[in-house]
Amino acid sequence: MLVSAYAQIPEQAPAGAWIVAVPEVGVLHVRAFPDDPRLPMLATVVAGSPQVRVVRYRPRERCTLRIGSDAGTSWVKVFAGMEGQPIHRTQVALVGGVPAG
Repeated sequence: MLVSAYAQIPEQAPAGAWIVAVPEVGVLHVRAFPDDPRLPMLATVVAGSPQVRVVRYRPRERCTLRIGSDAGTSWVKVFAGMEGQPIHRTQVALVGGVPAG
């Protein structure tokens, strides 16, 4: 769940969020996991995987998932920006340099 708190209703309320008024707090915008506007691919990854376990979720930044299948277990990390690109390149280089067997 992703919750954002505001003193008053912003002129542009976020699409897809529930808006809840709490007198002591202000206005809350609530989103259910995996609906995260900064991680648009997260919902796609979760929906396409039969056995998903969230290992760590940092709203609006990244999410680490453990995905199980008949072929085994995979670890997936979804990033908000391009910070995953160098990690992916390194992983491909490491796997590509390991002999099979």
